[in-house]
Amino acid sequence: MNWGTLGANLTTMSDDVLLRLPRYVFRQSNGSFRYKRNVPERFRPLIGKATLYRQLGDSYREAMQALPLVHPRIEALLNDEADKSAKEHVRDVAKANSLTETRRWCQITA
Repeated sequence: MNWGTLGANLTTMSDDVLLRLPRYVFRQSNGSFRYKRNVPERFRPLIGKATLYRQLGDSYREAMQALPLVHPRIEALLNDEADKSAKEHVRDVAKANSLTETRRWCQITA
C-alpha cells in the first residue's frame, strides 16, 4: 500500500463524512487520529508492551502525512525483534535489567 498518497488530494474532512481509514489508524473520540499496533505475543516481554500507540495528528490530513513516517518505524521495530537471535535477546534483557538496577540504586543513594 502506498501510504504517502492517501491524503494528498484531501483538503478538509467534515464530521458527517465517514472515511475508510488505513490499517492501524483509528480516530479517537476527541477527533484526533492515532496509530495503534498490537505487539505479537512473543515480543511482548522484550518490548514491554502489548500495544504500541503513536499520535498521528488532529486532522485526517495530518494523520495521512504522519503515517508514512510512523508505520515503517513500527514495522522496523517488530522486524528487528524477529531477526534477533535468542542470545541477543538474553543479552538485551540482561542489559536492560542491569540499567534498571543501576538507576534504582542511584535513586536510593541520592
